[in-house]
Amino acid sequence: MPFYAVKTGKKPGVYKTWGDCQSQTVGFNGAQFKKFDTQAEAEDFVRGGAKVSPAKIGATTSKRGAAAAHEPEDRTSPKRKLKPAGVTGKNQANVYVEGVCYIKGKSGVGVFWGDGSNRNISEELIIDGVPSMNRSAVQAAVRALKQAKELNLSKVTINSSNSFLVQSMTQWVPKWINNGWKTTKGKPVANAEDLQQLAEVAENLDVEWVGRFSPGHTYV
Repeated sequence: MPFYAVKTGKKPGVYKTWGDCQSQTVGFNGAQFKKFDTQAEAEDFVRGGAKVSPAKIGATTSKRGAAAAHEPEDRTSPKRKLKPAGVTGKNQANVYVEGVCYIKGKSGVGVFWGDGSNRNISEELIIDGVPSMNRSAVQAAVRALKQAKELNLSKVTINSSNSFLVQSMTQWVPKWINNGWKTTKGKPVANAEDLQQLAEVAENLDVEWVGRFSPGHTYV
């Protein structure tokens, strides 16, 4: 059983699920966490005895092989002030979203509206086809924007460390729509169905897409 050590977060400690770990780190400035195979190693990391080496998402980083390719082992967010999550003004909100993907074909989504919010989501994602980190991030954004519409919000800031999500919605999707969801080389766009769903739910909303690019991540 894996153990998730949160060294710096809302409540430092050792957690037994990725969802619990995520709830302690998403939206927390300077969060540091790491996955271990034993509880003793995890507790040592929390106490400060273990050294942290930034993990690369999308690349094998340890002898555990492919298992490390989909789940972050470490994460150190840039030391900069993040805007509080939640409804921030009249018809406006600031929300954090993340996606995860496990080696055994399971994936999950996280949506953070603020500490204690009943709108926070941390759950397994069930989708057709092959799951991926990018698909999970897009689906997390879909959930967040659906919630925003349920609250009758008009402006939403979506924060994510997934560059595919942010760059797709700020640079590529308008071009892909005009090209019939084909790339400049005439090939079908990857994850087109997920992005089409997101583009549809984003209609009639003023959405600002903000990337939180951490030195502890490599984006693919």
